[in-house]
Amino acid sequence: MKFALYVTFLSLYSLISVIHLFFCYRKMDLARRITKPLIFISLFLATLFFAPQFPLIYVACLLSAIGDILMIYRDNMIFFVLAGLSFIAEHILNMVSMINLLSFPFPWWGYLIVMIFPLICALAGYFISKKNPLFFLTTGFFSFHFINIVFAFMLIYAHLFLYGTLIYAGYLFYILSDYLIYHYTFIKKEKNEHFFVMLTYIIAQTLILIPLMFADFFVLA
Repeated sequence: MKFALYVTFLSLYSLISVIHLFFCYRKMDLARRITKPLIFISLFLATLFFAPQFPLIYVACLLSAIGDILMIYRDNMIFFVLAGLSFIAEHILNMVSMINLLSFPFPWWGYLIVMIFPLICALAGYFISKKNPLFFLTTGFFSFHFINIVFAFMLIYAHLFLYGTLIYAGYLFYILSDYLIYHYTFIKKEKNEHFFVMLTYIIAQTLILIPLMFADFFVLA
């Protein structure tokens, strides 16, 4: 019965994702804007209903949905920054979820590194860009991708090979998706840019959140 619920949920999530990608490809802007947040709202509701024991994950899904809504208006710099902060909070929750899965205690100095590394990256981006505050945010944001990739490898080391491999692949797609957003927003707009951004983003979020969401199923797999 539980497996059947997984299949039902994944089918609904997949259907919404495919419909949204179709709207992106056909440049149906209004339909694209309406369906985009529904993708991860469905993830949020499914996690809240099927996996209430993992509050960090369904809050992360909710933050993804909020970030998606804000990114619809990413040409407005205020919305772009707020979306970035929402996604940073999501990555932090994903990181904590991975720490909770480790079979060994995470050392105190590890938390110190996790706090300092994004700040160092953000400051480096800020000064390299000649004190552009946007680069402070974007370089700090990208640093969380690399931190979570390290945690994915730690999961593999902790004998959670399936977890670690899926999450590692997810963050590689996340880096690609965020690079495309950066390229299309600040360098050059391209044909079907929304399609390629959302394709890589949906793949990334699926590979990251599904393993964390259904922990009991994947640990036993």
